[in-house]
Amino acid sequence: METINTYLQELIDAGSEIQATDIKAFQMENPAFLADYVVLMTAKNNIHIKAISEELDKKSSSLMTKMPSTDIYDEALTSGTTASGWMILDLNSIIVHIMTPEMREFYALDTLLESKSIVFHH
Repeated sequence: METINTYLQELIDAGSEIQATDIKAFQMENPAFLADYVVLMTAKNNIHIKAISEELDKKSSSLMTKMPSTDIYDEALTSGTTASGWMILDLNSIIVHIMTPEMREFYALDTLLESKSIVFHH
């Protein structure tokens, strides 16, 4: 589990470095959930979503060479488009949601995930 925590922190740091804001990571307590962690990040606009997703995908590939035994995909599976204001990166054990402020407020995933253990606030 320590390796996954290191991996998670590296992804959070990469998002922060490219100026994602309001970064929160939730450890999912329900074993029926599809991932161990869900990360929410806010992007300034649709172009910023693309930049963040590309950076996190690059970081994920880089981390796989350092930590090949993790239960993480070496390339993120993506859902959504930058034009929609919301992209999801599925890394298997970690799912990252990158949203514009409007989408984050409208869908209120923070509220939905509040009942889970918040691991990091950034």
